[in-house]
Amino acid sequence: MPSFYIMALGLVPDGEAGGAESCRLIPRAWGVAIFDWALLATQHKMHVPYQLADSYANSCNLEFRVKADTADAAVQSFRSITVALLASGVAPFGVPMVSTHSINDFSNISGAACDENDPRHGQAKRIASKEEVVEIWPAATSSGGMAALGATRRVSAKLVAEATREAELWRDLVKKQPVLHVLEDTILSVPQTTNMGQGILQMWTGLESLFPKVQSEVSFKLALYLAQLQGASKSRLAYFNKAKKAYNIRSKIAHGGSLRDDTEQNREKWSSNWALLIDAYKAILVRRGLPDEEELIAELLRDADEAGGDANPRPPSGLPSRLPSTRPPGERAAARPATSSGP
Repeated sequence: MPSFYIMALGLVPDGEAGGAESCRLIPRAWGVAIFDWALLATQHKMHVPYQLADSYANSCNLEFRVKADTADAAVQSFRSITVALLASGVAPFGVPMVSTHSINDFSNISGAACDENDPRHGQAKRIASKEEVVEIWPAATSSGGMAALGATRRVSAKLVAEATREAELWRDLVKKQPVLHVLEDTILSVPQTTNMGQGILQMWTGLESLFPKVQSEVSFKLALYLAQLQGASKSRLAYFNKAKKAYNIRSKIAHGGSLRDDTEQNREKWSSNWALLIDAYKAILVRRGLPDEEELIAELLRDADEAGGDANPRPPSGLPSRLPSTRPPGERAAARPATSSGP
C-alpha cells in the first residue's frame, strides 16, 4: 500500500521516528530552501503554491507517514488519528499539505543529486531525474487554534502508536453508529474557533447530538446521561454536578454572555467544557459504542439496585414491622373486614 506524508505544524517530536505500521511519526531532519520548492513546482506536481509551501515548512518540525490507497484516503484516515491525539492531551495543530514524499526528501535536491558523499544523494538523484515523481496536495484540514490548559506540543512514537490503535477502533464504531461523526467533527472544528464562547456552543452541539431524544429538562438530563456514560470510572454524582455547571456556562453564552477575551478565567471555562467532550469520546471507546438514553437509565437503575441490595429490606431489629395507624379507633374498626363467628 502506498505511503503519504502529512505535514504537521506546531508540534515537536519527542524522540525518534516510530509509531504503528499504518501511521508513523517522522521528525524533521533537513531544511528545505525556496529553490527546492521552486524545482518541485516546475518539474513535478505541486497543487500548492511553492511560496506557500515554503512558509508552511518554516513551522514544521515533524510529519506523519500514513499508509492509504490515495492522498484523500490518507487525510481522511488521519482525521481519527488527530482526534485520538487531541484526546490524549496534544495541542491542536495545523495540517496544511499531504505529499507522496517526506519533506526530508526535498532538501538540497540539485546539490545532493550531484554529490555521492551526501547522505541525501540517492533520494535526491531519483527526484532530480524524475525517476520518482513528487506530488503535493493541500490537505484542507486543520485542528490548529485554541488549546486546553495543560495541552502539550510534544509527540512521541509511542503516543502515535497508541493513537493509531485507538483511531482504528473509533473508525469501526463510527461505521456502526454514524451519529458519532458529529462528535468527531466537533472535536476537530472547535479548536479552530477563536471565540471561546462560540467554541463552547459548538461543544454542546456535539454533546447533545449523542442524546437526540432529550427535548425537555435539557441540562438535568444531559448531565445525568453524561455522568452515567462515564460509568464507574468516575464519581457519577460529582460528574453530574460538573456537567450541570458546564451547561450553565453554555446557557449564559447562548443568552448573551461573552467569553470573547482570552483570559485565564475564560480559558478555564473553555477547558472544563472541552474536558466533557473528550470524556464522552473516551467513554464511548471504552464501552465499544454509544448507549441510547433508555439503556443508560436502565443501567443506572440496575447499578442502584445492586448497590442497595434487597429492594424491600426488613426493618432493623427492635423496630415495628409497620408504622402505627393515625386513624381514630372508630375508623379503624369500620375499615376492618366483617368476619363470621359461625352459627
